[in-house]
Amino acid sequence: PYLQAIKDTCLLSFRSDSNSLVKEASLELLLHVIENFNHIEIEGIVKPKDLMSMLLDEIKLRRPSASVKGIIWNLVGVLHEKYGLGEFRVESQDVMFIQLMEQMKSEKPEIKCIVGILKGFVHSLTSECTLDED
Repeated sequence: PYLQAIKDTCLLSFRSDSNSLVKEASLELLLHVIENFNHIEIEGIVKPKDLMSMLLDEIKLRRPSASVKGIIWNLVGVLHEKYGLGEFRVESQDVMFIQLMEQMKSEKPEIKCIVGILKGFVHSLTSECTLDED
């Protein structure tokens, strides 16, 4: 019951507060829960498909801060590592790669975003790479 309340509070804070520090902290706590508990036992609480969809929408439809982008990409990678979520793998790896390229070409790269993307790739690529040479 406590994990459900923690997850619900984290997502409520993430969705309702516009402060990037609150958003980052709420996802950071959620990330720690997913990394440290048995992923099979908490799957019903985490609802990985719904969470993945929400995170990808946040990246694509809104303009999160660099630190929020970083934690989102890290969490996306951990979700792939723990739950597979093959239906999201092509999209998430493609968008991660595109954002990484944009950051590397930028005159002012967002270091926290780059670190999060790289962490996300470390987790996401453990089972499958969907990136091709194009």
